[in-house]
Amino acid sequence: MIMDVEGDIWISGFNSPEAIQRVSPYGVDLSSITSSVGTLIQIRYGVSDMKDIYLVISPKVGGDSLKDGKMPCCGSLLYKGRSNIAGIVGPCAFFTF
Repeated sequence: MIMDVEGDIWISGFNSPEAIQRVSPYGVDLSSITSSVGTLIQIRYGVSDMKDIYLVISPKVGGDSLKDGKMPCCGSLLYKGRSNIAGIVGPCAFFTF
């Protein structure tokens, strides 16, 4: 989950594992990013202007292993895109397996 400068949050796996949903502070669905190649498991902003978006996608065949707390059987994918809205710098998330 990340937050942008407009106060909206971007949530992975919200309503659909193939989508990242942008939600206003009032709970209104604003927009979404969808994937046809797998489950969107993480989103982050980057670069100095905080408008680059990085998406981590687990292949569709790896989704059940993530649900069970195991590493996916196949490699995850990293995509980079641009946003019209800058993000807010937040702490990094760390996971232990």
